[in-house]
Amino acid sequence: GDAVVKIGDCWVYGPDDIEAVAGLTPRPCKLIVDRQTPNVPSPPDPTRELVALNFQGAKLGIAFCPDGTPGMIQPGGEAEQLGVQYTDKVVRVGDRWVHGEEEIKAVVAQTAARPLAVTVARKKPGQIVFETGDDVPADDAADATVIAIEYVEVTPDGSEEDA
Repeated sequence: GDAVVKIGDCWVYGPDDIEAVAGLTPRPCKLIVDRQTPNVPSPPDPTRELVALNFQGAKLGIAFCPDGTPGMIQPGGEAEQLGVQYTDKVVRVGDRWVHGEEEIKAVVAQTAARPLAVTVARKKPGQIVFETGDDVPADDAADATVIAIEYVEVTPDGSEEDA
């Protein structure tokens, strides 16, 4: 089937992002879908870079949030030793593109070969991406998960300025 990859001006990376971004996007809005294959990479995100990691052990040492970001990194474990960050988002395991915790767990469980190549989308230095739990006004966050929120200042005369 079709995979939604962009809503309005915001790239989305799976069902949680789609729900959060759709809630923040005024209607009508432009929707971009990928009709190529069911296992497609997420679209490029200018605020993130892809980082390849090779895991040797049977376990990654990461407890994931539903969106594919680490909720917990085992202290002293392989993920910590490889430099996994809490803002990283797992996007590929082995040769499969993944979209969220359930797909990550399934592919890791099905892949016995080690080393296991894991690709994460990591925030580029200097980029501001608000994450769930950051100090984002509740009205804007809308229970968001790993989405970029563009803040615009509205001046008293009603015009907009980039914040």
